[in-house]
Amino acid sequence: MAETASGRTLCAGHAVRYRCVVSNACGSTTSDPASLAICHADFNCDGFVTGEDYDEYVAAFEAGDELADFDADGFVTGDDFDAFVAAFESGC
Repeated sequence: MAETASGRTLCAGHAVRYRCVVSNACGSTTSDPASLAICHADFNCDGFVTGEDYDEYVAAFEAGDELADFDADGFVTGDDFDAFVAAFESGC
C-alpha cells in the first residue's frame, strides 16, 4: 500500500503529482511532473483487483489489523469494510 508522508494511505481516484528537485553547488533543476494514482481495492498491490484482494482485506479486517482501517480514522469498523467493498465493486 502506498502512504503519504503523514502515513495516510492514498485513496483511489486521488492522483498526486510529484516533481523531483536535484541541486548541488552549481544550482538546481526540477523535473517535469509525474502523476501517481493508487487503487485502494488492489489491497495486495499486485496491479490487479481480484478475489485475492477481497480475501486478504477480509483476513486483515477480521484480525483487526490496522491495514484494514480503510478510512484511516484509527479504528477498524464496519464503515471500513463497507468502504472497501464499494471500492472493490467499482474496480478501484
